[in-house]
Amino acid sequence: MGKKIPLTDRLASLIAKSTDNSVDPTTVSIYETIAINNLPVSKAGSLFDGAVMEPGTMQEMADYVNNAGAVPMHTLHNQGGELPVGRVFYAEPRTTMMGTSELRSLFYIPNSETVIND
Repeated sequence: MGKKIPLTDRLASLIAKSTDNSVDPTTVSIYETIAINNLPVSKAGSLFDGAVMEPGTMQEMADYVNNAGAVPMHTLHNQGGELPVGRVFYAEPRTTMMGTSELRSLFYIPNSETVIND
């Protein structure tokens, strides 16, 4: 689950950059979350069991998001019938205190659509 964070001038400018000023940052709730890390995937019986995300791939993902790549937020993983309710607007790879890598991301959801408990 993401952590809701207060709107700052920096966050407002990141949203403006990502959306070509089409989103009023005062009308959205902003959250920070770990999008992915490089701990082994635990999905027994799947092709991805034990897979590890490379830090370089996380950097490519961040570069895409930070250069106005559209990454919609969906309420469910299946991304079938529901429409996006928000957008990832910034991402940054980080090294944790344990020495692992993670991709932190910021996303917004319009206040009229907020579905995450604060």
